[in-house]
Amino acid sequence: MDTNYRVDYRVGWSKTSMAITLAVFAVVIGIIVGLLIEGTPIVSVEFLILGLVLICLLYVASYAPIRIELSGNTLTIHRVLGSTRIPIDSISDCKRYYPAFLMKVCGSGGFCGSLGWYRTTETGPFVSYVTDWHKAIFIDAWTKKYMISCNNPDNLVVDINVFFNHINNQSLTWHKRIIHYFL
Repeated sequence: MDTNYRVDYRVGWSKTSMAITLAVFAVVIGIIVGLLIEGTPIVSVEFLILGLVLICLLYVASYAPIRIELSGNTLTIHRVLGSTRIPIDSISDCKRYYPAFLMKVCGSGGFCGSLGWYRTTETGPFVSYVTDWHKAIFIDAWTKKYMISCNNPDNLVVDINVFFNHINNQSLTWHKRIIHYFL
């Protein structure tokens, strides 16, 4: 397999995530307009609190995944600001997963998707970049566990496993060469 091989997967939002995100922004804008109509001075406690809420909302929105890229030996989750890289050789398990019971440890339960730290009894704690739970993929890496989603989750799972098997076959060949050298 060519190490220059690159596949992009679009990340689509579920109707629930879209509705929650739009509702939160509509409420915040409604409060701002209401305060302005009421004649509340812009330099006030109300606007300070609202400004802090907006900063927190924008911070959470910056973690929303835009696309997922599989290239070389890395799975990259591109977010609004920044990205998360997972080396393919660190992945021990990759499968479709829909949790029956989910506990949010710290995150945004629906605003811009389900972002943050979550936990299930089957998987333990994981970092979530899920925008649609019906298209979720569980990834168990050496250091962390991840839950991601994209528009074609079945294809992504197959591609990750193909990349993983290719990397393992290369390393097996390398190990076999060393063993034969010393024998």
